[in-house]
Amino acid sequence: MGGGSSNSSSSNNTSSALAANLSSVLSAARAAPGGLDVFFSSAYSSFQRVAVALDLVESELRRNGEFAAKFGRFWRLAQQTANRAAEAAFVLLRSRRAQSVPPMVPRSLVPRPLRCVAVESRRNLRDWVVLKDSLRVASFYSGALHLLRRENAARRRSRQRNRQRG
Repeated sequence: MGGGSSNSSSSNNTSSALAANLSSVLSAARAAPGGLDVFFSSAYSSFQRVAVALDLVESELRRNGEFAAKFGRFWRLAQQTANRAAEAAFVLLRSRRAQSVPPMVPRSLVPRPLRCVAVESRRNLRDWVVLKDSLRVASFYSGALHLLRRENAARRRSRQRNRQRG
C-alpha cells in the first residue's frame, strides 16, 4: 500500500516539472521575435504533420483489409482530432493577425519506404511510433495551451479587480 503514495508523489513531481517546463517554453515564446505567433505556427505545423502520419496509418489499414481488426475507427478519430487541432491553431493565428502562416503540409512529406511497408510487423512498429509521437505532440501542446489559458484568465481577473478598486 505504501507504493501507491510514492507513485502519487512521483506523479505530482513529474506534473510540477512539466508545468515548470511549459511555463519556461511559453515565457521564451513571448520573449522571442514574433511572440506567441511563432508558438502557434509551430503547433499548426506539428498538428498537420501528425494528421498526415495518422492518415497514412488509416489508409494503410484500409488498403490491407485490416481496418476493423486493428481499431481503424480509433485511427480515424485520432486523425480527425489532429486536423481539428491544426484548424484551431490556424484560426488562432489568423485572429492574432500573424505575419505569416505556415503552408499546408503535403502528404508527400512521408517517404515512400514508410508509406508502403510490406511486412506486417514493420507496419505495426511504424504505427506504434506514429501513435507514440502523436501523443507526445498532443500532450505538449495541450499542456502549453492549458497553461496559457490559465495565465490569461488570471490576468483578466487581475484587471477586473484593478478596475473595481479604481
